[in-house]
Formats: sequence, structure tokens, C-alpha cells
Amino acid sequence: MLAATMIHGWGKSNLSLLDTKTVFSYYLAVKNITITMPDALALRVRVLAAEADTSMSQYLCQLAARQADATDDYERAKLRYLSRTRGGLRLSGQALPSRDELYERHALR
Repeated sequence: MLAATMIHGWGKSNLSLLDTKTVFSYYLAVKNITITMPDALALRVRVLAAEADTSMSQYLCQLAARQADATDDYERAKLRYLSRTRGGLRLSGQALPSRDELYERHALR
């Protein structure tokens, strides 16, 4: 317990603040994967990860998570749009022109 207080910079007066009877552990299920990429790309990713102050593994994980979230957002938006336009687009109650009316040449001149 004393080592833990010294690591965190607490003095002896703060020893009573530590609860040594309760331990919280957070486990995150992770999957180890191996990826293959060209050397030049690996170097660029390493630099980008260093600039983000993280590991390559964490950087690629965050990138994949953002991409997955963006895909989910797109799918939700697409489904929302399609549910609103189930009967086709409506132009404030007006009847849509027929195909022949759309492609009449004199109307285009």
C-alpha cells in the first residue's frame, strides 16, 4: 500500500483515503490480429501514431472504429431516408409527369 501511495505522489496523510478492500477490474475483450502492409505505409502509420502519441496498434484500432462508426451512421441515415420515401418522392401533391412528357423534344427547346 505504501508503494502505491508513493507512486501516485500521496503523502502519509492520504493513506487513509485508499480503499484496499475494493478492487475494480475492467476487462476489455480484444482480438490479436496480424496485418500485412508495404514498408512505406508501415513507416507512415508509425509516424502518424507517434504524432498522435499512441501505439500503431491503438492508432489502427481507433481508425477502424471511426470507419465502422461512419459506416453505421451511413446505414442508419439511408434506412431513415428510405423509410420516409417509401411511396416515392412527392412534389407537394402534384402528379409527376409521364416518361413521354419528360422526353418530348419540343419541351427541351
